[in-house]
Amino acid sequence: MSGRADDLQAVDAATLTPMVRAALGLDRAVVTSWRHEPFGHSLDEVYRTARSVFRFSGTARAVHHEVPWSLVLKIVTVAGTPDDPSSPANGDREPLAYRSFFLDHIPGIRAPRCYAIAERPGSRWLWLEHVSDDLGRVWRRERYQLAARHLARFNVAYLAGRTSVCYPWLSRSPLREAVGEMSRTVARIGDARDHPIVARAVSPESAKALLALLDKSGRWLDRLDRMPQAICHWDAHRANLLSRTNQNGVVETVAIDWAGLGWGPVGSELSKLLSQTVNFFGLDVEALPTLDGELFHHYVDGLREAGWSGDARVVRFGYTAAAAMRLIVRMATAIELAFDDHARTAFERSAGLDFATLADRFKSTLPYYLSLVDEADRLADLV
Repeated sequence: MSGRADDLQAVDAATLTPMVRAALGLDRAVVTSWRHEPFGHSLDEVYRTARSVFRFSGTARAVHHEVPWSLVLKIVTVAGTPDDPSSPANGDREPLAYRSFFLDHIPGIRAPRCYAIAERPGSRWLWLEHVSDDLGRVWRRERYQLAARHLARFNVAYLAGRTSVCYPWLSRSPLREAVGEMSRTVARIGDARDHPIVARAVSPESAKALLALLDKSGRWLDRLDRMPQAICHWDAHRANLLSRTNQNGVVETVAIDWAGLGWGPVGSELSKLLSQTVNFFGLDVEALPTLDGELFHHYVDGLREAGWSGDARVVRFGYTAAAAMRLIVRMATAIELAFDDHARTAFERSAGLDFATLADRFKSTLPYYLSLVDEADRLADLV
């Protein structure tokens, strides 16, 4: 057995009992059985890292009957705190966010409850609430619209100059770092098109447009940094968002994976929700322009409802320019996967789609994302 497998097998009733009691709200519950299994959407195999998210479940005796329970264990590998704790590379950010209690009472969206954080050599074990999505994998469009409103309320509640939140570990400029890392790969797109999968995904015209985008990326990142800044989740795509109805009948958006939590321009949060929704959750590519308009409209409404009165065109630039920067990252990732057989096969298993299908979908959506680049160009002077 590997070290991690041994550690997981060593989890016992004494370890689980206080967390199961908290999850059930039963102070005298006694854990009677348990098991664990890999859980959730994972890219660990793609990046050749150890599996990091597991579901523990079982039964507990409460007075005179048995009740089921479940918890999520997320193992966060911590190589060491960087000199700049706001660096996107700070792997300790999610444990720090839970330890600060910041995630306990955030508006707009919710985070799973954290029952315990266990220190392990080189890692933190986060024992989290298991949140089931009431709707399953497929959401109706109206549910995406509600998620956009929820994200807006969260963002605007922590607008720079209006919030006292100032944790040093909040990330800054993750787009700048990601674009910096990925730019070299996209710069080689001309040669990369010799690969049949890349050629299938990117036409010569799109390749030219991507290189032009790369040339202006530095200027746009500077403009994004000058925009009104808000605290963002930074990875709010569909696989990280769950729909739950609380005990009062209110539909909540629960966000998981808070490793990127930090500052970002208003509007940027929305960009990943749009792209990942179409790419991985089966929405018709033809619906992309309409979905874009609906999500943005509801995001701005969410800002207004939370008391924000700024120019919606500035928000639109934040959204479209961030979408453009994410396009550089997505393109580089697609190229790297195309040339790495192991990672590509693992990605196919994770996505539940073969890479050729994903390449076709990427090609069909690329013209629309490039149109957002043109739109950001027209709005840039407002920032």
